[in-house]
Amino acid sequence: MRCLTLSDLGAMVEYLGLALVSPREYMRILMAEKRGLLFGFVIVLLSSIVFSMVASYVFISRIMYGLGVQAVGIWVRLASLLMAGGLITSWIILGALTYAISHGLGGSARLEDVLNALSLLWLTAFIHGLISPLYTILDYISGILLFMAVSFIALLWGLILVIIANAEANKFSIAKSLVSLIIVVIIIIFFAFIASMAFIII
Repeated sequence: MRCLTLSDLGAMVEYLGLALVSPREYMRILMAEKRGLLFGFVIVLLSSIVFSMVASYVFISRIMYGLGVQAVGIWVRLASLLMAGGLITSWIILGALTYAISHGLGGSARLEDVLNALSLLWLTAFIHGLISPLYTILDYISGILLFMAVSFIALLWGLILVIIANAEANKFSIAKSLVSLIIVVIIIIFFAFIASMAFIII
């Protein structure tokens, strides 16, 4: 992965707005300019950091302050780091699965194109950053409810963007893109179930 330049940053700011409203055109530009994983990685990295920091504040820091736990900032930063690392790792795993399933359905995308398409699922997490001041003035329960509502909206928006972007990357229909993502979700649920059963047995 090459280094991020000022021209890349300028292009990224310009294209992010396009990605939110026209993911198909966004993918066409990325593939035509052969920008590799640069945009996708930066989107996932920054969005994971924002989401993790807000989630850690909403769910962890307030409880710790209420319980009188010392060095709350350290625990929040640690939780944010672990959560962000998990989100980035999940992007790679989901990308590999989606790539394999999409090719099984006749897709022609490169792995980096699929990863760039999937990064749009993370992009919508920016909403948390925009409304983060609200979390500081709401009580604990209201903050959690707002966080869950915003996360649900961001997830739906992100899924719509990914379905369209993945269809463009693989040069197949929206229906095939939707099916590929459904299969990926089924696989993840299956392995999560197996893992939970193994944990219970142990």
